[in-house]
Amino acid sequence: MSTAQNPYHSCIVSAAAGAGKTWQLSRRFLFLVGAHAAPSEILTITFTRKAAAEMRARVIACAAELTVDAQAQREFDTTLRSYYEDFSRKTQVQPPLRAKQVGNTILSQSQKLNIATIDSITITMAVIIPI
Repeated sequence: MSTAQNPYHSCIVSAAAGAGKTWQLSRRFLFLVGAHAAPSEILTITFTRKAAAEMRARVIACAAELTVDAQAQREFDTTLRSYYEDFSRKTQVQPPLRAKQVGNTILSQSQKLNIATIDSITITMAVIIPI
């Protein structure tokens, strides 16, 4: 499941309860920001309000940790750099952001995080009927 965290590849995470999906997806959120995605443009959908609240809390807690914990910063930077180096061999992309910058970016935009339940997402469709 570590590939679920890789922001340079698409993935689907499907696992039983308690298998670590929320942790994996929270880490993916951080790594996506590290790969230059704006936090407000990442749509994170879960099935329950409890899971959405847990995801939001975990993303914010991890972001806060990245701003102050040197060990967490080193681990994050090393992991993201390895994902980047593997991907940048195939295509040209910007180097990733550093852990502290990722944490600060997420915390400064925490009110704009799109973490919601699947039933709260509204899809608007326009229907045009020719006369």
